[in-house]
Amino acid sequence: MLSINASIVLLSASKMLQNVAVEPSIFLDDDMQNVAHEEEDDGIDLNGTPGNDSDDSLQLNTDGVALNHGNARVASDNANGNAATLVNEPDEDISSQPVVPFLGMVFDNVEEAQRVYNEYASKMGFGTRIVTSKHSWKNSLEQKRILIYRAFECVHSRKNPSKNVGGSISDGAATNQCEDVDMSYSSNKKSASKQAGIYMDVSDKRKRNRLERCDCKARMGVNLKHGSWVVTVFEADHTHQLILQRGRRRFCRSHRKIPDADMQYITSLHYRNISTANMMGLLGDAWCCDPRSLPYVKTDVTNARAKLRRGLSERDLELTIEYFERRQVENPNFFFSKLEEDGAVRALFWVDGRTRALYPKYKDCVFFDTTFYTNRYNLPFAPIVGINNHTHTVCLGCALLPDETIKTFKWVFQQWMLAMNNEHPLNIMTDQDQAMAKAISMVFPDSTHRCCKWHVFRVARTKLGKMLGKDEPFAEAFYGCINDSDTVEEFEERWKQMVELFGVADKKNLKNMWDNREMWAPVYFRNKFFPFTGTTGRSEGLNSYFKTLNHHGDSVWTFVQQFELCQELMLDREDNDGFINEATRPPLWGNYNIEKQAADFYTREVFSKFQKLLAKSTGYGLQYQLQGNVIWFRIVANYCVNPKVYTVRVAPKDQTYMCTCNMFEMCGLICPHIIRVMVSVGVAAIKARATDGVAGDEEAHGHAENAQASGGQVQVSAIRPP
Repeated sequence: MLSINASIVLLSASKMLQNVAVEPSIFLDDDMQNVAHEEEDDGIDLNGTPGNDSDDSLQLNTDGVALNHGNARVASDNANGNAATLVNEPDEDISSQPVVPFLGMVFDNVEEAQRVYNEYASKMGFGTRIVTSKHSWKNSLEQKRILIYRAFECVHSRKNPSKNVGGSISDGAATNQCEDVDMSYSSNKKSASKQAGIYMDVSDKRKRNRLERCDCKARMGVNLKHGSWVVTVFEADHTHQLILQRGRRRFCRSHRKIPDADMQYITSLHYRNISTANMMGLLGDAWCCDPRSLPYVKTDVTNARAKLRRGLSERDLELTIEYFERRQVENPNFFFSKLEEDGAVRALFWVDGRTRALYPKYKDCVFFDTTFYTNRYNLPFAPIVGINNHTHTVCLGCALLPDETIKTFKWVFQQWMLAMNNEHPLNIMTDQDQAMAKAISMVFPDSTHRCCKWHVFRVARTKLGKMLGKDEPFAEAFYGCINDSDTVEEFEERWKQMVELFGVADKKNLKNMWDNREMWAPVYFRNKFFPFTGTTGRSEGLNSYFKTLNHHGDSVWTFVQQFELCQELMLDREDNDGFINEATRPPLWGNYNIEKQAADFYTREVFSKFQKLLAKSTGYGLQYQLQGNVIWFRIVANYCVNPKVYTVRVAPKDQTYMCTCNMFEMCGLICPHIIRVMVSVGVAAIKARATDGVAGDEEAHGHAENAQASGGQVQVSAIRPP
């Protein structure tokens, strides 16, 4: 900022207290006066580009002319000028005082004149705007208009317009256009606005505050003279109260501007979906100040973000497709496809190369859901997710859809299979969407399709209401039938008894549940791999996570960028888990050899689950019975009333174990009942051979796991007892 030398500040009192207005034409040549014309720019805020600040002070030469090493120069120290008393605040240093304009002050360009007057106005406590501009064609070598005069004034200049000019009425006011309307007995009639002849303006117009006009004469005018700009008009007195508090002065539009460096920072934060409030805090941290000391306010940041959105919306899908095409060139394994109708893009599907390489290991259980509407076009976001060997969610494909029809879902699954070399998933779980179920049956005829149990229960609670309330006898029978049945025969028998006992055979929802029981009842999937879940919570959990990174009004391009960020964070978490497995050793719960072996084989997340099962196995008692070459173990929990009985079958000859709980088939982990038997018979170690799933490390993925033991040669297999 320009600082002023003491010799300039200490002008005579007679000069500092005098208002002198000079006609703007006195510095114009005669021929330029004839061609000059005036343009009224009423209402234009003074938002010029700030010039470069200079720390050099003004110095007087021997002729009494001030020399400035910056952009402002003084034509003569004898020029009449006027300066108002500056507003001093305890936290403002005297070195921050702005240059006080005066008659004869010279600038290199009009922008510098605008900046100096604006800084002066900011310090004094008033806003400014451009009020007059004059141009001329004379002496223009390029045959275009050149600016020869510009005037700046206080925003409170001029007088307030009449409130009812030309009979106009304020916005939103009710008007009685018919004078003879009977308004009596209004309490027994329609409202006045609904009677004939009554007009009400109900247009939804934004109400804006208007600046108070006080006919203020404060202003500054500069003329172009021999390539320089000279102050020819300066009025310092105001007819209104100045804004003394600096925290309030900064809201004047003329004093607010976002620097280019800050705009770049705002742009980066905007595309990461940082809220405007958090942006202000981060910008304050970058400036080492509080947000109230920034040269702009929150509204300016909000408007800048709106401008970014408008610019992006014009090329939203085009930018997205260009990005996908660029990714495909950089990495041939990246796959994307678009569905076009009538020359317009209707749907997008994409999957990266790393996911395509991992898919054969994770294809045994996938989830598909479309509950999240992610952008301003209300396109459903449809992630296809699976489970990795750390039991974490991994995205196996991503689609943005125009609708949820059979045709659209079929297109998504077909594109997915193109990307995955036509390797169908073994098991797939979705919600109860019928169009989705139809598309799956058409594209994946050999895959096991299961509906989410949570969605089934939610619909049941909506339809049956109080019957499924807390402590209701029917609710106890209902949930017990579904969750506690071990065989299909047991489930069907208990369901029939429940319907007959409570007399609900005529309930439509229960009939629909019975007709579609093979799509959702857990007992029908006891031999299918759906690890540690019976719902689409993984897919919906991914949707919920995306909601923290995206907003409903965001563009597709913004969503894709946030999706890439999410993918990177998921990979970072996987790398961290891999590091933990390689560099650390988990604490052991007991002193069992099988636990030590499991610690070497399982990933840390899976081993944690195994330890819980190991601890749970100590709560079971057992009895055994020998039948030929088979030993039958009866496992009963000793920590609860009316415990459930599990049966473990051990065949010493073929060295196989099996349990009626089917945990191994569903989750890929040995159940606590088999662990209890192994401890009882003294199995020293289990030689694990993982073929296709989550439990092992990167070289030993295995959902359908066969565990074999050296010494005892114990093999775990999926065999149901007779």
